Amino acid sequence: MINTTPFGDPSVSVVDLALANQIPTVPDVGYYYRQIEKLPIAHVTIEEDHDDELIITQHPVEFGAIISDHAYKKPSEVRVRCAWNNSGGVRNEIGVGEQIVLDGYEGYARAVYEEILALQISRKPFSVVTGKRIYNDMLVASIRVHTAPGSEYTLMADISLREVILVSTKTITLDVTDSRMPNAQPQVNGGAKSTLEAPNSTPMIQQASGAKISGAFGAFEASDNME
Repeated sequence: MINTTPFGDPSVSVVDLALANQIPTVPDVGYYYRQIEKLPIAHVTIEEDHDDELIITQHPVEFGAIISDHAYKKPSEVRVRCAWNNSGGVRNEIGVGEQIVLDGYEGYARAVYEEILALQISRKPFSVVTGKRIYNDMLVASIRVHTAPGSEYTLMADISLREVILVSTKTITLDVTDSRMPNAQPQVNGGAKSTLEAPNSTPMIQQASGAKISGAFGAFEASDNME
């Protein structure tokens, strides 16, 4: 059971809350640290929360329909609570019995905080290694830092990381006669098209006075006064 650090006691550091053997073993990875991109390894990782959610339609789905059209996965999220201390820290490596001394100096916690902020502003996807899983294409969604009388020289950070789902697209040309498009009309070659105006055709009956009109029943001359 981990004891909480009493506020107002500067002799007790958050690093003292660290459990021994913080480095887990994974068969296909080996020994590794918990790490966020190229940030300095935290002196202690207190909590990790992993979120994976599938959004599923609430409308009825017809039998035989493709279910993947009615459900999609939200980007994965992980929230990490970890701490860095000006005085540094020590960890024991599993199965080796050797101690690893972590960096620490005056102003170290402030420098780490600035690196986290810079990582968020960069908006470049990166990898995150946790005790349970390795994430790719992550961004820093939010950072929450709490400072109290007992943690003035310690950076206690709650970091929320969210996945960016990357996809690739390409342009293709479809044949309109494709059987998968039954309503499409095939292209028909209509021959050469001309933009020239057609010559004016002579009307069958001319309305001009005194004009000679040709009809189907012979020719006659129109007069000005026709009864």
